[in-house]
Amino acid sequence: MNSDQLEEELYFFLKKELANIKNINEEHKKTFDLLQPLVKNGNAAAELELGMLYRFGRGVTQDNDQALDLITKSANQGYTSAEFCLGYMYHHGQSVDINIEEAAKWYRRAAKKGHKLAQDMLNRVEFKN
Repeated sequence: MNSDQLEEELYFFLKKELANIKNINEEHKKTFDLLQPLVKNGNAAAELELGMLYRFGRGVTQDNDQALDLITKSANQGYTSAEFCLGYMYHHGQSVDINIEEAAKWYRRAAKKGHKLAQDMLNRVEFKN
């Protein structure tokens, strides 16, 4: 394969990959639009999902404050996945300062409901302290 052929293959590969990225971004934007009314009605699962979109900047501009607010609202409603997620965020300093006590609190809440990964993470943070 000569360099012109390689360049042409690379061009078509990159063009395909960019189209895939554009499609993924469009799907995230659709998800964002679908979640909005659910969040306004206080749906905990939707709050977590929208918070994750903000956290990673998927379909929206990344906004750590908005992510933390939505995920906290979801966790405060007792949504187990959000409790685990919030524990993880505090444990690893994602969108917040590292706070092991706060991480353990949220891991514990999720672990009491049978969340296996929360149980493992709780054991890790308690073992270190």
